[in-house]
Amino acid sequence: MNVWNSSKWKALGALVITLLIGALLGAALVGTAMRQRSIMFLQFSTPEGFTERVLSIVEPVSDEQLKTILPIVQAHGEEVYAKIRESRATLIDIGQSLSDELQPHLSEEQKKRLAERRAENLRRVAEMEEAQNR
Repeated sequence: MNVWNSSKWKALGALVITLLIGALLGAALVGTAMRQRSIMFLQFSTPEGFTERVLSIVEPVSDEQLKTILPIVQAHGEEVYAKIRESRATLIDIGQSLSDELQPHLSEEQKKRLAERRAENLRRVAEMEEAQNR
């Protein structure tokens, strides 16, 4: 008698396949949700995206109301964008300071790992700024 032909193994196989499919779908959904959140953050962190987002929330009821509130929202969008750029610059400076202070206490391997991570973080910041400037 072939063990793989028994109904127990078939049921177990079906269960395992179902669980794997569920795990893959769950991972895909989480990835999609995270991507949408990051896109929303990028949109919110540019003056134009901020303005668009606030106006979509407020939903002006007339052209007159839109004409009145648009300059207010745009001014705040510029302010938010300036703060985001300022905070990025501050974080980059803090990271450099940390790296400088750690250098005398690290092995060559640790220095290499820290430098690689720092370069990766700086690359991501540059990509985000480039995406915002498009």
